[in-house]
Amino acid sequence: MSDFIIIIFLFPIFFMIHEFEEIIMIQKWINHNQIKLTQRFPHLYPIIKKASKIDTHKFSIIVAEEFIIVSTCCTISIYTGQIIYWYCCLAAFSLHLLIHLLQFIICQKNILQL
Repeated sequence: MSDFIIIIFLFPIFFMIHEFEEIIMIQKWINHNQIKLTQRFPHLYPIIKKASKIDTHKFSIIVAEEFIIVSTCCTISIYTGQIIYWYCCLAAFSLHLLIHLLQFIICQKNILQL
């Protein structure tokens, strides 16, 4: 198995490790931080309210859909030898992680504690 194929196969694995953590923690985190976030960012109330309605089951369905997309893109990259599909997933995941980093910086760790 070439290094190219191994790297492509690792992406869905790392993606799911990150998403498992989010699945486990999302409801508890939202319940714990909803009031603090609303007080600190009142203009984001509609978004916070909508996010608070996402339970673990709904979030798991969203993650499953994303996993299917990521796995399909990786499989196509391996089958065709075109790495562009993998790069698209990598770019989306990198943006996702960048958003998490920005959320942490903006919200600061003192309101993000569980």
